[in-house]
Amino acid sequence: MVQTIDRLRQEHRDLAKLLDILESELAAFDAADTPDYQVMEAIADYFLGYPAACHHPKEDLVYRALVERRPDVATIVGNIEAEHLGIGELVKRFVLAVRNVMRDAEISRDAFDHVVRHFIEEQRKHIDLEEGQLFPLAVEALTDADWADIDGRIADRNDPLFGSMPEDRFAALRSDIEAWVGENGE
Repeated sequence: MVQTIDRLRQEHRDLAKLLDILESELAAFDAADTPDYQVMEAIADYFLGYPAACHHPKEDLVYRALVERRPDVATIVGNIEAEHLGIGELVKRFVLAVRNVMRDAEISRDAFDHVVRHFIEEQRKHIDLEEGQLFPLAVEALTDADWADIDGRIADRNDPLFGSMPEDRFAALRSDIEAWVGENGE
């Protein structure tokens, strides 16, 4: 049990670092400076891949097991699986906005700012919901057998950015994260 929740919480901390960096880049954009669009694009690519393919499916397993044990959970935390679908649509809009800017396609500053800011806000709200409600309820209600079943169904896949073997396409982003963490004392 602890291992699964610890892993999901670590992934949330990693996602929060990316959101912090996005906020920093958006602040540069808002100040009429030039943000690092390559960093923003790498973050967009990461969110398009790893969370949807690995992180959210783990949480969905926890959610389903919890709803089986406690059907009232759906009224407490809502439908986490539906939330993940909504987050997926926000990720696609975020990716499209960044790619449009990278290709010099027409997108107003206000529209770009809105899409990125909305993406950041919704990601943070979603993480807060899971950390504040879903995970504590799961720890309280799920049995050792439930956790063993969840762990047996989780496919371990290397995180292409934060994992032990980061992919080359994320090397620059990883360096930026390390620099950002060093500057911000995390």
